[in-house]
Amino acid sequence: MGNLEALEDGRPRVVPLASRTSTLLLILAFGLGLACGGPGAAPESEDALRHLTVLATNDFHGAFHEERLDDGSAVGGAAALAAAIEGVRGEVGRDRVLLVDGGDLFQGTPLVNATRGLASVELFGKLGYDAVAVGNHEFDYRGPVGDLQGPLKAAAAAAAFPFLTGNTVDAASGKAFEAPGIRRTVLLERGGIRIGLMGLTTATTPTTTHPKNVTNLRFEPVHEVAIELAAELRSAGAEVVIALAHVTGSCEEGRTPGIPDPPRCTLLPSELKQLVMLPEGTLDVVVAGHQNQWIHHRYGSTYVLEQGFNGRALGRLDLVVGPDGVDLAASKVHPPIDVKHAPREPLCGDLGPEGSTKRGEFGPIDEWLGAREAEVSLGRCKRVGCLARPLQRSRESQSGAGTLVAESLLEAWPADVALQNAGGLRTDLPAGPVRAPDLFRFLPFENTVVRMDLTGAQLRRILQTGTDAKAARIQIAGMSYGWDPERKGDRLCWVRVGDEPLDVERRYTVLMNDYMASGGLDLPGIARIPVEEGPRLRDVVRDAFHAAGAACLDPLVPSPIQTAFRTACP
Repeated sequence: MGNLEALEDGRPRVVPLASRTSTLLLILAFGLGLACGGPGAAPESEDALRHLTVLATNDFHGAFHEERLDDGSAVGGAAALAAAIEGVRGEVGRDRVLLVDGGDLFQGTPLVNATRGLASVELFGKLGYDAVAVGNHEFDYRGPVGDLQGPLKAAAAAAAFPFLTGNTVDAASGKAFEAPGIRRTVLLERGGIRIGLMGLTTATTPTTTHPKNVTNLRFEPVHEVAIELAAELRSAGAEVVIALAHVTGSCEEGRTPGIPDPPRCTLLPSELKQLVMLPEGTLDVVVAGHQNQWIHHRYGSTYVLEQGFNGRALGRLDLVVGPDGVDLAASKVHPPIDVKHAPREPLCGDLGPEGSTKRGEFGPIDEWLGAREAEVSLGRCKRVGCLARPLQRSRESQSGAGTLVAESLLEAWPADVALQNAGGLRTDLPAGPVRAPDLFRFLPFENTVVRMDLTGAQLRRILQTGTDAKAARIQIAGMSYGWDPERKGDRLCWVRVGDEPLDVERRYTVLMNDYMASGGLDLPGIARIPVEEGPRLRDVVRDAFHAAGAACLDPLVPSPIQTAFRTACP
């Protein structure tokens, strides 16, 4: 890394960066196709032009290992991502490359959670990242009272790059949330171009991390803060201003699996749309994250890059900068570079009973990963149980994955009803053996189970909040309900607990995770209700697999007792 100076008096200090001389040596036993084109055609005054290639990732979530695809190939993995990055650096020159991330390095795999984010920080340092946004899941690891963000601060202090968030402030004082390694902005130089970077963190963070983890913070509107910070960076000499923005934002056309190349992305109302609608000259580039979209488009004079998730792709933007700033006609945004390759890591069936891996001569990234996993004693291939069929997630109706979790809660702890937020289920589960990392990716959060008593009226209000015209955000067991997506106001048609209609006066014993009980999903009035705390949610589901022994679990979906039905209310 070059020298990144801390802000002084709220103003960034310009510090030219020395060009990097170290090279990441990778010995890869596979071919990696890079969908990289050259920079766009430049105007005639070539001597006055400078070139910058922006490489971007987002929502990495500790995805150190490749994922196998149905066609037999693999995607992602730390070494493959490193090779993609080095391929572009070799093409355009290291001093012309800016490598950044749109946030959520943390949360999602055993290694990143065991190290409370440090493993992702170490990898990104080895890959030579210049800066990253603070995402909502950077707040997932809770520190002690008085230092709730302690784990994030520790990881940032150890990083070779800054974590950026310009709109996060202390709720009591209104002062910027800053600490060693955590800043609002930074100004650096690449290829003779002065680049101003700001970080923006979604205002929805209090409901998309554990609410108790950020009670001392406030998240200001991102578009208002972006205007302020862009002006500061421009006045400090920035020729290009880039927002690393972990924000809401999705395409009207939907999200296509894999790495598509859609002709357009019409942004729905969101924080991202607010950013691209700012006055011309505010932001040149937004490197986005949070909603795992595939966006590589220009909106007016602002380019947007968002590359899915888990290091499956690498965004690339070739900027041409002249005396008057970014030359839109000469610059070029590329489709994401697909980090797809021939499999390198052995399947668990090829390993010994404890899942020991012989990595071979795959290079320094693999050596670092193997050593780091050995330090925290991760058995990557330890068998947890078996599934009779694939279990998929859904946020539109009850799913097999949701039924597995909700039924496991009811089996573990006496209650009338169990609820699980659909957003807490982070991946599908395949049929066949389920191993420890599979379960961890499925339920990565350290949520615990809580039990509380609710009236039927309160339970009905929860269901009303959890359903809208498109979504059933709450997965259930022990009950059923129907809702009409076209109905205005109260969309619920009917609710049953067991075989009986819901009694709004009766008190029911309800299980849910502590995220929901603390105010996640904005469930009405729940955060003030006394609860009885229980075991970790992931352990409850693991015990359900263990209880089945050699048999494969087969949650029944649909079921008359555990299903949310779309219907037309009479």
